[in-house]
Amino acid sequence: MFLKDTLKYVGKFDAPSFWMFHFINAEETENGIEVEFLKYSNEVAKDALNFFKNIPELAFDKNFEPVAPFHTTVSKMTIDLKQTDVKVEDFPSDYGAEFPVISDSEVGRKWRYSYHALYKKGEENFTTVGIYDRDQRKYTKLFDFGKDSFVSEPVL
Repeated sequence: MFLKDTLKYVGKFDAPSFWMFHFINAEETENGIEVEFLKYSNEVAKDALNFFKNIPELAFDKNFEPVAPFHTTVSKMTIDLKQTDVKVEDFPSDYGAEFPVISDSEVGRKWRYSYHALYKKGEENFTTVGIYDRDQRKYTKLFDFGKDSFVSEPVL
């Protein structure tokens, strides 16, 4: 880890392993940095990496049935520069999420809401846009477009 203003080396931190595709945002705190992201389980990560690694072969495999979308959990990593410690907290929900978006004016700053494309467990498509409230640690508003729809990255 390096300080952004001086590029002074701060140290190395051990963190638990995990896989993420998109992060939500990060902010500096009094003791370090908080980063929030959508985390995949290690089991799902192995399947996803195998899927992406073998896309050319799988495209022609008539027996291949990908499990999609892969379930994610909103997670927070706290990097404590004073204690040289890293903690990861998970905030489970009934929804899997991807493509998180926040207001451009909040990038790298304290924020409260993020907007995610969601799917319900057992469904195959992202059919809902949800507003995630960081203070309440849950989706507070849902906009479900129906089972035959597909939503992508929310646009603010």
